[in-house]
Amino acid sequence: MHGLPDQTPQLAMDDIAQALALAPEHLSWYQLTLEPNTAFHSHPPTLPEEEALWDIQDSGHQLLEQAGFKRYEISAYATAGHQSRHNLNYWQFGDYLGIGAGAHGKLSHIDLYGEWHIERRWKTRQPDAYLKRKDDLRGFVAGKQFIKAEELPLEFAMNALRLTEGVTLDTWSANSGQPTGMLLARLQSAEKKGLLMQMPEKLRASPQGLLFLNELLALISED
Repeated sequence: MHGLPDQTPQLAMDDIAQALALAPEHLSWYQLTLEPNTAFHSHPPTLPEEEALWDIQDSGHQLLEQAGFKRYEISAYATAGHQSRHNLNYWQFGDYLGIGAGAHGKLSHIDLYGEWHIERRWKTRQPDAYLKRKDDLRGFVAGKQFIKAEELPLEFAMNALRLTEGVTLDTWSANSGQPTGMLLARLQSAEKKGLLMQMPEKLRASPQGLLFLNELLALISED
């Protein structure tokens, strides 16, 4: 993790060097995020200045590439043939089960009328409350929600565009329910801003787009 309190670019590179010394095949390298409802968010520590963060990210990326790691997702690097199948399933919009307190799951299914639905479920968050539900006929599920058709493009893009290889336009249409024609005008705007790579039949975030993914998502999914 980088962007830690009082972390300098050199300290961040030292962290990566220590990790590389263990000869891993896969590394996840995230910037610290101060999430709501955490102690850090309530009492934020002093974090590196933005210029230092840019330096850390750029230097770290170069160091990992020099060590034979390829970036395949915003925060994930792997040597050849060692991409995480678990991670790829998330980013390729696959289904998964959430097991345990606070776990989230995603399930796709076709109803009796042949309609395709995507359902998100989440389990009871607090461990004590979770355990108390073991005899509850409702099980451990605290809530569930079907993704609305108009929400699908953003839901899919939030996952697929994290991957450096991007996604084909056919895959986009199949998973988002959005015809390719509706997307093309928005792509031009994103390309002009340098957030998308110009590739035939494929959506792929540029290096700049990976850094400013939220802006790219807003352009692609806007009404």
